[in-house]
Amino acid sequence: MREKKSKIFEFIILFFLIILPFNLKAENVYKSKIVVSGFALEKIVREIIPKDKIYLLQPPNAEYHDYVPTPLQWKLIQEAELVILVGSEPWAEKVYSLRNNKPVLSLVDKEYSFPDPHLWFDFKRVENLVKKLLTYLKQKEPEKYVIYQKRAERFINKLNLIKKEIATFKNCKYKKIYILGHSVYYYLFRNTDIQQITLIKGHVHGTEPSIKILYKFINELKKRKVKIAYFTEPEFQKYKKFFEKQGIEVKYLWSGDVFIKGSYIELIKYNIEEIKKGLLCEE
Repeated sequence: MREKKSKIFEFIILFFLIILPFNLKAENVYKSKIVVSGFALEKIVREIIPKDKIYLLQPPNAEYHDYVPTPLQWKLIQEAELVILVGSEPWAEKVYSLRNNKPVLSLVDKEYSFPDPHLWFDFKRVENLVKKLLTYLKQKEPEKYVIYQKRAERFINKLNLIKKEIATFKNCKYKKIYILGHSVYYYLFRNTDIQQITLIKGHVHGTEPSIKILYKFINELKKRKVKIAYFTEPEFQKYKKFFEKQGIEVKYLWSGDVFIKGSYIELIKYNIEEIKKGLLCEE
């Protein structure tokens, strides 16, 4: 009995001397990081600051529209030096109330509804966010500000080149892209004459198209002699073989909702090149 009590006492001493300080140290390390809500947003922030300064909330296998922070993450959101949101997260308002006047940056500016929650495709919003982040970094790390500023300038220059590339969509033979899924590219196509025709209307995930809707979609593609359609979400990849049996090639486009390797700029460029193939654009 004495031996058992002795072991318990030893564990308690070990906890207070080693384990507890280690946990507090780890917690303080996380507090010093910039908390970022989702994959697409994290790619934007990483264009300016190193990965090791970022804590990403969205889990590796989660989907942007579905995941919710864990209790431990809510604590981190409350205590972190800076939180960066997209602003279209279903739980975004809770973040503002928890922060209690601590800094929060977002792609949203006093808005509560959006035509499309994929705000990371709105380059004007992205550029404004980068400028706000620079202002924050200038106060927090003035000795590194010049480095951050140069990175931001390079990033914005690349965005401007991408805008010019998107403007060339006017030279495309077709003006519609067909997506096996939800609407994703409202902001990407907003200043063009390109329309996205989607298998699923709206942005509610988990809905399945009926057989009637599937065949109606296929008949529309055949009628217009469209050879390429796209899917943006893993849940719609299951229709790929079905469409390919009808003679329609199905390609992947990045939506930002789930994890995929590559930088923000690389993935935007990838999307543009794949979209051009479907629209039969002139080089």
